[in-house]
Amino acid sequence: MTAPSDKSFTGGVQGGFLLQNQSAVNGSAIFAVSKPGDSSGNCGNSGSAQITGSVNGNTVTLKAVAGGQTFTFKGSVSADDLSMTGTYDATAGVGKDGGSCGTAQTGLQWSAHAVPTIGGSIQGFIHSVGGVNVPITGMLTQAANVGASSTTVTGSLTFLGYSCLGSSHQTVSLTGQISGENLVLNIISDAGLKIGQIGSVPNTLNVSSARVASNSSGAFVIEGNNAYGVITGACKSVAPTPGDKGDLCFAPWNASECIQPLALYPSDAIFPPQPLPTDYVQQSITSLSFPALLIGSDPVTRTITLANTDPKGATLTGLSIAWNGGRGSDAFPGTASDFNGQANFTEYDNCASTPGSTFSLGPRQSCTIKISFSPQQSCPWLPTQNAGGAAPTKCPPNLTSSVGAPPALQAQLVVKSPQSSDANTNFAVNVSGLGLSALVASVPELDFGAEAVSESSDPQIVSFTNQGSKPVQILPSANAPCQNPPKLGATLLLAQPVQSGDIDGIRVIQGSDSNVLYGGTSGAYNTVQYLCDFDFTSGKPNFQISADTCTGHMLAPQESCSLSITYAAQPYASAQLSGLDYFLQISTVKCLNSSDQNCEIDSGRFPVELRTNPPSPLRMSPAAGLEFGTQLRGVATAPLSLKLYNDPQDPNSGTVEFRGLVTTGDYLEQDDCGATIAPGSSCTIKLVFSPTVSGFDPGNVKINYVVQPSLDTLTQTIYMRGTGQ
Repeated sequence: MTAPSDKSFTGGVQGGFLLQNQSAVNGSAIFAVSKPGDSSGNCGNSGSAQITGSVNGNTVTLKAVAGGQTFTFKGSVSADDLSMTGTYDATAGVGKDGGSCGTAQTGLQWSAHAVPTIGGSIQGFIHSVGGVNVPITGMLTQAANVGASSTTVTGSLTFLGYSCLGSSHQTVSLTGQISGENLVLNIISDAGLKIGQIGSVPNTLNVSSARVASNSSGAFVIEGNNAYGVITGACKSVAPTPGDKGDLCFAPWNASECIQPLALYPSDAIFPPQPLPTDYVQQSITSLSFPALLIGSDPVTRTITLANTDPKGATLTGLSIAWNGGRGSDAFPGTASDFNGQANFTEYDNCASTPGSTFSLGPRQSCTIKISFSPQQSCPWLPTQNAGGAAPTKCPPNLTSSVGAPPALQAQLVVKSPQSSDANTNFAVNVSGLGLSALVASVPELDFGAEAVSESSDPQIVSFTNQGSKPVQILPSANAPCQNPPKLGATLLLAQPVQSGDIDGIRVIQGSDSNVLYGGTSGAYNTVQYLCDFDFTSGKPNFQISADTCTGHMLAPQESCSLSITYAAQPYASAQLSGLDYFLQISTVKCLNSSDQNCEIDSGRFPVELRTNPPSPLRMSPAAGLEFGTQLRGVATAPLSLKLYNDPQDPNSGTVEFRGLVTTGDYLEQDDCGATIAPGSSCTIKLVFSPTVSGFDPGNVKINYVVQPSLDTLTQTIYMRGTGQ
């Protein structure tokens, strides 16, 4: 609908459904009318407009009542019955305050076109803003036309190799509606949860419109730029942006409109595939995973075939390859390890005459890309700037501590093409691999309950095993400020050569305030700022290490050492409203070059998290964390017990009144605690692990309580860790 020249209103009837009974026509359509520059919103209406009219030969007359305006359409139907054109008149609008809103108009232009019914098998892709082109197959069903402004659309989509859904083949359900050419579909997981959206009304995921149009054979094509959004555990949202979003194109199975002009295939795929549409969808690659390798291992190489799949048989010119060897701002930025400056992944191709230059591919031609993986680190040198224990979750073997957690090392191959079936001309493959450290901790985390000043927890033991093929030297104890803190502050600034032994082999660090600057070449200086575990009032650490067989020890292959760690709350920690979240650092002799012996590439890192509960009169024995090990799926473990004791010596002692114990994960909780625990009394909590999934399967128990006479609800946490098999 052409807007009037006086700009008294814009918009109008946008699309819906009509029914014809002999010469009579009736139906409904979506409408939206507004006045430019009206910030008050008084001159704006939207909703569903009733339509009546008639058809005589190829002459059509329609009347739509849209909010406060009446639109009268006169025109003609095309010979193929697929379009209508003509002029329309409009009455003056009525604003929300009852006054006039917009002027009466005559003789303005309008047009309409028929939208094909969508249904049956489809194939196509979603193309993320990051460049990953994910093939899709599916089915759609459109409900019958009953003359409403919209009708329902249901169906399913199968994503092939979509990392946001956590498996190579994942089918989701679709439910939504179509009005005119605008389609909105909710993406529903097999658990019945909405995890995404196609189309923009209602615009809950900050995505654009999805449009239905006729293709060359008269059937439908669903397309749109930035028209889908997905939120899952693997692809979390940062409002208002979805976890993943991008372009889409779906077409009938035999149509070629949604076939991209190039594709990336694994090395064992047969190229060119026949027939192209079917095998293109089934064989194209979105990710490349390497096996877990010990750091410094000989490279493992994988091959990708880049092919011209243009259904029009055109030569693709101006192609180029870009290589991003890191993960951006999350961790491991850039191509180099943060230990030795060496790349974890390398890329080589025979596509271009010189690396990085443009090249061409003729119809159904291909070239070869080789990617090699030789991990130079297992996890970041320092904990991330985000508090809350982020570092161990990024270190093997604890990568699955959250659903869909990414591997420790990632890179991305991007092929840039001047041609694409959508607006995105980047075609990416996500590359991942795990670097396994020679020195492996027995547990990723030690959890301690609450303790009062002058009290200590039961000791907990963590061991380290050299799983490499050569000895590893743990640095000895140095006269470092973490053991002898400066009087004016706990911040330690060390500047020393990479090979220096000025730092301790074992120390406890407050990770959230750590920072590192690396020179990037062998022998460069590292500047590391640590905030050590040290209390200024008592001059003692909160986590006290004893029975230390690790410091200064040379571990032979398969040899282990251990530490005994006790939580002794110091005055500052006991006054905090939240618990501590620190890291155990272990430093070994660094490797400066390939000829070094008895060294380890990732020679200083934080593989074990040390966490405590906030201050409370409740004591937990033997600890606030329970390790269940590996268990077959569907089979319950023997129960593990934890004792709760109401300490009468605690400065905030009083009768503990429980307000509920909430258990998460594949764990069953039983207890004999009753409603209250008096000072000096105790009760027992028993937990059973019965995994329903394969892989790391954590859970927790939130103990909600009040300490009488206060009515403030407090929380203590028990952490459970197990692995399903």
